[in-house]
Amino acid sequence: YATANGFMDQFAAYRNRQIAAKERYGRTRSINWPLWQAGGMGVDPASQERLQQTTGMQPMRTATGMEAFHRSLALPHDQILIAEGDLSQMRRALLAVPAVPAEPQAERPVVAAEIDAESLAEKTQDYLRKQFSGLLKVPSHKIDPRAALENYGIDSILAMKLTNQLEKTFGSLSKTLFFEYQTIRELAEYFIAHYSTQLTALLAPTANRTSEAAPSATQSLSRAPARLVSSRRFSRLRSAASSPTAESDPIAIIGLSGRYPEAVNIDAYWDNLREGKDCIVEVPRERWDWQEYFSDDRSKSGHHYSKWGGFIAGVDEFDPLFFNISPVDAEHIDPQERLFLQHAWMAIEDAGYTRASLQGPYVQDLPGQVGVYAGVMYTEYQLFGAEASARGKRRGIPGSAASIANRVSYALNLHGPSMTLDTMCSSSLTAIHLACQDLKQGRISLAIAGGVNVSIHPNKYLVLSDGQFISSDGHCQSFGEGGDGYIPGEGVGVVVLKRLSEAKTDGDHIYGIIRGSALTHGGKTNGYSVPNPQAQTSAISRALAESHTDPHHISYIEAHGTGTRLGDPIEIAALSKAFQAYTQDTEFCLIGSAKSNIGHCESAAGIAGLTKVLLQMQHQQIVPSLHSAQLNPHIDFARSPFVVNQSLRTWEQPVIDGRTLPRIAGISSFGAGGSNAHMIVEEYQAPAPQPIAVSTVVILLSARTVEQLQQKARDLLDFVRPRLNTIDLVAMAYTLQVGREAMEERLAFMVNSAEQLAEKLQAYVAGEQGIEDAYQGQ
Repeated sequence: YATANGFMDQFAAYRNRQIAAKERYGRTRSINWPLWQAGGMGVDPASQERLQQTTGMQPMRTATGMEAFHRSLALPHDQILIAEGDLSQMRRALLAVPAVPAEPQAERPVVAAEIDAESLAEKTQDYLRKQFSGLLKVPSHKIDPRAALENYGIDSILAMKLTNQLEKTFGSLSKTLFFEYQTIRELAEYFIAHYSTQLTALLAPTANRTSEAAPSATQSLSRAPARLVSSRRFSRLRSAASSPTAESDPIAIIGLSGRYPEAVNIDAYWDNLREGKDCIVEVPRERWDWQEYFSDDRSKSGHHYSKWGGFIAGVDEFDPLFFNISPVDAEHIDPQERLFLQHAWMAIEDAGYTRASLQGPYVQDLPGQVGVYAGVMYTEYQLFGAEASARGKRRGIPGSAASIANRVSYALNLHGPSMTLDTMCSSSLTAIHLACQDLKQGRISLAIAGGVNVSIHPNKYLVLSDGQFISSDGHCQSFGEGGDGYIPGEGVGVVVLKRLSEAKTDGDHIYGIIRGSALTHGGKTNGYSVPNPQAQTSAISRALAESHTDPHHISYIEAHGTGTRLGDPIEIAALSKAFQAYTQDTEFCLIGSAKSNIGHCESAAGIAGLTKVLLQMQHQQIVPSLHSAQLNPHIDFARSPFVVNQSLRTWEQPVIDGRTLPRIAGISSFGAGGSNAHMIVEEYQAPAPQPIAVSTVVILLSARTVEQLQQKARDLLDFVRPRLNTIDLVAMAYTLQVGREAMEERLAFMVNSAEQLAEKLQAYVAGEQGIEDAYQGQ
């Protein structure tokens, strides 16, 4: 529409030039009309009010429009703008040249010498908070300078009113000011940079406002505005330029979160793995009634021949207001998007960061250069909308998987790459690989990566049954005899990644180190879903070469291990070929697969395997791989480098040529469409912490509601109790003070030992009153 109008304006002038040259006849005129009162195109009352406030224009009456039309015919112009309203205001809004912000006048300095840059920054923030307080109807002291203004209910109407209010002091301002600068802090930086003279005159102490300051003070202040940079570890200035150091720097895993079948968090996941628990159950009724779809006949169309799966808790649970999402909108969001958002938040918390501390400054670029990489395979939530429509209740459900990553970037205000990847079953490991590449190239300073997978509709089981991919006996028999397919499992997992050198410098907790990774594709094989052992070998060999790893130093492989007749022998053949290019030793490397416990998490399989490896490194134990008492007879393990681990055992550090080496593991993830990924991970051996002598620490907790605050206290109590003798109380106090969002409901304890903290938490959870040195409020 706008393009057509623009063409019409230019065409009128073009044709009138032709008329002047006697090449055409008549007269052509383009009239730019406003909104009409009786027209078919209209706007809502709020937008109409805003339009009238900012431009003076009002919807045109029909009589006015007809009179203007007839009068315009006598005018000689090619293009005419017709509008009705306050003429002087319309001229200012539509015809005046935009005002340039005034520079400080050297001949009339008004800056008070006593106002230094730090004070000016603080006073500017206070001034802006007070200006907003009245319009937002929020006490000024409750407006957080670092919080997004949308948290306080700012919309386009309020933004325009705030702009108008500030223009009374500063003159003409950009009408997009509140879209460019979204916090009080950012606005303060803008006004200090462009309006320092007005600010210092406005904010200087009354006694000093008439006193003169040296012109050099004025010039110095205007040229070097205060930069409100956080003193936290993520605030150092960064550059997007790659460096040889970054390219050779391994990647540290500094944050971890996940939810898997029968495990609401990674601690429960570890307990299940260590105990050798089979977490496969019948399809829960809240997913679908499997009995309506089930048939023992594997060839019966429209039915599935398996009733088993791995299912996570809370797929339908979400607190939309926590993420500033309306409950109505949240119902239309794919559960996978909601789950990934929650665990991205928890992984960032686990790493000890907040939204504010992720906003690290960048040279000549936006702050917050953090990438988000999500792996996903199925997007079946839309099917519920289609089914509702078929029943006569039409309902549109968004179906773009891009929102799984984009929603995280939006919620955390991140400006790095944001992408959702689908390489089928290798999606999450591929996402982590790409995150590592961007870190090594210096493109980003931090990455959030992982995957998510749920089974919420029978369509998945129908597809897998049609293709004979699903196991009939309810198990993933990784490397075991009799496996005829896999069992789907749900899962979500997220890691936070950072260059190792920076993680060490910043004092981050490090779960493990990604030494290297690689991707390949199988190309043309004997069938679309038939794996290519040479391509798998290539991925493994490339990862070994990139990470400069001798396979003989690898003591564990977390295999893809789906438990299929064809897939498992091909995987062992591919691994053996890659290893045997370096060593002919046999049976020196343990192998297993989490799929034997939780099923095949498909797009979340890679992150489930990586999480298992990190937990094994943390606890220095290797957990049993289930359903492999009778090994697959088509695999000659005795001639391979591998031994299927069938019991819980200590993970000893390998000793090679008299040297004790760190624990190193390989992780494989292969997609049904041929996309292969392999990753090499090494344990991190942290230096002994230097004790800090502090007699008393302050433990802070906060949450959005009182109920959630109580849950936070229970969670902390559960964390502290089993670690009374090992917990670093000072480090924990620091993390809770600077590595957590400060929310409305708050709780604080002053303690001098872990035992005292546990006692006070227990008393609070039990509802006791008058706890010594305990403070609760808002």
